[in-house]
Amino acid sequence: MTQLPTPSSHSRARKNAPINFTDATASTKAPGEYQDAKQPALRLYVSPKGARTWTLYKWSGARNQAVRKKIGNVTSMNVKVARQEAARLALELEKGADLRRSNKVVEGTLESVVKAYTVEAKQKGARQWYWAERHINRSFSDWLKLPLSKITFAKLDERYREIAFGTGEKPKRGKGAASMSIQALRTVYAYAIKKDMYEGKNVAQLIEVEAAKPRQRVMVGDEQARIMEALRSPQFRPHVYPFFRLLMLTGVRWSNLAAARWENIDLKNRTWIIPAEKSKAGHVMELHLREEAVELFEGQKGQSDEWVFPSPNGAMRDGKRTHLIDPMLSWKAVLKLAGITERLTPHDLRRSFGSILLEQGVPMPAVSKMLGHSNVATTEKHYGVYSPKYLREQLDRVRG
Repeated sequence: MTQLPTPSSHSRARKNAPINFTDATASTKAPGEYQDAKQPALRLYVSPKGARTWTLYKWSGARNQAVRKKIGNVTSMNVKVARQEAARLALELEKGADLRRSNKVVEGTLESVVKAYTVEAKQKGARQWYWAERHINRSFSDWLKLPLSKITFAKLDERYREIAFGTGEKPKRGKGAASMSIQALRTVYAYAIKKDMYEGKNVAQLIEVEAAKPRQRVMVGDEQARIMEALRSPQFRPHVYPFFRLLMLTGVRWSNLAAARWENIDLKNRTWIIPAEKSKAGHVMELHLREEAVELFEGQKGQSDEWVFPSPNGAMRDGKRTHLIDPMLSWKAVLKLAGITERLTPHDLRRSFGSILLEQGVPMPAVSKMLGHSNVATTEKHYGVYSPKYLREQLDRVRG
């Protein structure tokens, strides 16, 4: 805490007229110091490097000096909470409290912490910055308004088992989904502790997750033909058909295709570069496109100068139209029309891509390269899946 000696210096510190803070203005103001019009004790300080901090700045008659105290970071605390905390500290100061000894942590809700984590991860360019938000919104949406301290071990353990094994009311999503949900929550708790948004234990670390067996699902029998027939339905054009067909033709992760940028695609030379920061393996991936894939990419032109698959509902991020975020609703509709009831995910199309290549005699190292794997063993473990039909054909070739 910094102590300022006189009322005159207090007034000189306020270089800008008071403004009505909003979350938007707090995130966009240029470097400087600003006073809130609704809560005069609240200040926003933006450093030359862009760090944004909420602070208390108030004259103390009892101490005959101005007092400044950091309240929190803009990325982890919204305006409403900052005003409440400024009012609380101002009242303590009027009562003669020594704020230098006030180290109370302003606890965030699950929603506010996830939002802060997501914003920071995106700003840092972290791969798959949205993954925690997606898993937590799916698995813990009814807990978003709860402070982290209200999420107990008992509640979390019950939810984990509900996701992994199902209940009478809700079908199971499997051990893999349960494990990913817990991992996302562990990450969010660790972030909250680091950012002084929570001072308890990382309760998600106490949950013992059960390892899931590697998923082996690929398209079998006539499933691909049925899916293609469903995709050609008028209701799935012009966005849904090219997206899922391109997953089949390229074998990429759906998140990479959803966020594909035109600047990384060279249709003349039939190549698509996935930057290292967008690749799960952490290295640049160069994909060679089949002719049908080139035609599908060509068909996407004119919708956005930036994204191959812009958000179909016009969703915005940072004031600009963003890319497709989640294709699952469309995928479920495709499967329903195709009459496929056994669980099949968009990632299973990637596994099917690898399986088809192997069955047609493409060497394992080449398949590994096409899938963007750093290690052939990864390809063998997770993507070396052969269809029953192929295995029967190979067996029938054996003589003697």
